[in-house]
Amino acid sequence: MLSTEAPQVLSTEAPQVLSTEAPQVLSTGALKVPSTAGAQHRRCPAPQVPSTAGAQHRRCPAPQVPSTTGAQHRRCPAPKHRGCPAPEHRRCLGAEHRSTRGAQKLAGSAIPPDNTLMNVITIANRKGGVGKSTLAVNLASAFALSDWRVLLIDMDSQASATATLVGDLPDGAPSMAHVMLGSSTLADVITTSSRPGLHIAPAAKELTHAQLTIVSKPGRETILKRALRDITDHYDLVVIDTAPEQQLATVNSLVAASHVLMPFTPDPKALEGLRTTSEAVRELNDVELTQATVLGCVQIAYDRRLSVTEDAREQVAEAYGDKLLETVIRTNANFVVCPAWHHDIFALEEKERRKRGSEDFSALAHEVAQRLNSSRASVAA
Repeated sequence: MLSTEAPQVLSTEAPQVLSTEAPQVLSTGALKVPSTAGAQHRRCPAPQVPSTAGAQHRRCPAPQVPSTTGAQHRRCPAPKHRGCPAPEHRRCLGAEHRSTRGAQKLAGSAIPPDNTLMNVITIANRKGGVGKSTLAVNLASAFALSDWRVLLIDMDSQASATATLVGDLPDGAPSMAHVMLGSSTLADVITTSSRPGLHIAPAAKELTHAQLTIVSKPGRETILKRALRDITDHYDLVVIDTAPEQQLATVNSLVAASHVLMPFTPDPKALEGLRTTSEAVRELNDVELTQATVLGCVQIAYDRRLSVTEDAREQVAEAYGDKLLETVIRTNANFVVCPAWHHDIFALEEKERRKRGSEDFSALAHEVAQRLNSSRASVAA
């Protein structure tokens, strides 16, 4: 209860504490500050009178008098602000989150287009539900936004990537099933998507039947690799989405790849999927069906509030070393909405103030570009 002397706490100088930048911070609850004669705030470990000097006590919920900058407010509303003067603050996402380090635009630091060497990145993990389609769609979109000529190939019969960027295909429309059967070329099935500058070779449910049909066909593992030869001069980057099962379509995707990017979530089965996928890449290299290398492992659905998130990250770091990408893709409900609206995360968050998903994938594209650049340099050497 406030004593009768409570009004004496607010001196004539008190209004000078609040700046015009954050007038809404001081609510009616904040006015109930203990007086100099009254008892201490029941949750404040320090018996000091609230003032601008004591306002920074991080465990006292009452004397949080906003400073002239407003930067130390416990609910920092600027997750993108890199210059936040309170980086130790636990709620300031942009000040401490590792994925924002590479969030600058790709221009100037990405690989310059080179038609003599087309990069083919296959997204793979032998575990379902780890975000392969989300990663494929939004990584391809991030590169397309930086003026790369990008093709996304959907090699999953569930067609999640196709649903996100195109929607449902009409019955009989050309798809990757026709390419696998040999009735269409890759150029025949490529179409535009909802992301300008990004083309897609869509999938349909018929892809499952197509794989069963070609199971005894000679060269069945290299169909996609051979199909890509016809479009080498047209794209700088090809991103391939795959199914979790070790199907012929998945084998074709790994054989056609120059690099393999493996997503994972804090799930023991997802971590097991990293191992089996990397083993599959090594086996295909051993029989000289491909020269693909593992580009890296990227963590999806990152949530720093859960200890299992960091536990999984530590396990991958121990097993794969520098193959673990620094950028993480944080948990974001907008990723669930993308297929329903047939747009990528960049289009979905275009008018939102907080563009967390867009920032994460911009940062990831930047880091992937750097790794592709390093890989090219090592091959040239």
